[in-house]
Amino acid sequence: MVALFAHMNAYASAGTTFELPLSGQMNGRPLDVPCQWSAGLGAGLQYNITHRIGIYIEPEFYWYFNNGSSIRTVRTERPVNINIPVGIRFSW
Repeated sequence: MVALFAHMNAYASAGTTFELPLSGQMNGRPLDVPCQWSAGLGAGLQYNITHRIGIYIEPEFYWYFNNGSSIRTVRTERPVNINIPVGIRFSW
């Protein structure tokens, strides 16, 4: 059991994101697309198969803040986003 935990890594992340749109169009007309802020939290667990190869799972939670725009997007309609990436990580 101790050997199993010796190969495990746990980690966490938190941060904010600022998205600055360059331009937008709808039906050939330019849009005044506002900036978008979001905040995120995550945690991860990795099991190292070898010194350079591991398998991981990293559940993440994001919240997109209301930007006051009347333009409907996936971020205004569903401001909560939950991702659960799973994969193989190669290190060198």
